Amino acid sequence: MTILFISGSTRKGSLNTKLVKYSYNYAIDNGIESKLIDLADYEMPIYQGDWENENGLPQDIKKLKELFFNSKGFFISTPEYNGFFSPLLMNTIDWLSRPETKDEDSLKAFRNKVAMIMAASPGKLGGIRALPHLRLFLNNIGVNVLPNEMGIPFAMKNLDDNGNLLDESLKKMLGNHIKRFKDFVAKG
Repeated sequence: MTILFISGSTRKGSLNTKLVKYSYNYAIDNGIESKLIDLADYEMPIYQGDWENENGLPQDIKKLKELFFNSKGFFISTPEYNGFFSPLLMNTIDWLSRPETKDEDSLKAFRNKVAMIMAASPGKLGGIRALPHLRLFLNNIGVNVLPNEMGIPFAMKNLDDNGNLLDESLKKMLGNHIKRFKDFVAKG
């Protein structure tokens, strides 16, 4: 029942990466089989059809696609870029949705999977404007996105340098969301 924990940012000191690592550790501590994915470990160009026709799928995308295919769900936290989720996340999913062969279901890594989506931002809205777009995008490729999305506002104050969530009410809410996520994935 592996759940992949993914940040839509590779920036050093990323608030979303801190949130993903905190959530991953919470999941591990609560017996949830989990894998932390750092998108910086996977080389991929900006998706472009001509590049794909000439070179095929990047090897790192094939590796990442296998991880997605063999998982039961995705915990994704994204920064908000002008009210939208990150270009890195969009590019990654665009690549992952490309078939390796003409007969392959291009969305096999996503179909019937479950996702929990989050955002963290230094602002008071916590990045929540990006989440409806991410939800729609994931739904369009066959992912069932749980309704309990969450934004962490003032994340520079609510996450310390070690990535610990400081606000007790946010900690409790996030913990409850992750436990419900586990239960939903287990039933699926």
